[in-house]
Amino acid sequence: MVLRKRKFDHITDDLRDQLHWLPIRQRIQYKIGLLVYKCLSGDAPSYLADLISIVGKGSQRLRSATHGNLAVPPTRTVRMGPRSFAVSGPTLWNSLPLELKTMQISLESFKSKLKTYLFTTAYDQ
Repeated sequence: MVLRKRKFDHITDDLRDQLHWLPIRQRIQYKIGLLVYKCLSGDAPSYLADLISIVGKGSQRLRSATHGNLAVPPTRTVRMGPRSFAVSGPTLWNSLPLELKTMQISLESFKSKLKTYLFTTAYDQ
């Protein structure tokens, strides 16, 4: 209805080009990235914010701490462990470009830049 296509027309390209929708995997990454940003800025519930910790907050100063990386806790299981927010959130955050990990940008600017980044990585493959 929205794209004025027939019932059996292929719409994947139209979803990308006209509506700017992210594929499912990148949409999940967008939601996780947004939650991590909110945890770091203090806008998320404490039960989520407690799962996120910055690298090098202890007595040890690491090079990755200057890049705004987060500590990724070890997991005991291969299948479900990496899917938890405590692991997937920091893993995704550490993979983002440096300009997205700075906390000086506003929430709206972060959302826009994150979606643009995920959009380009989704369709560059």
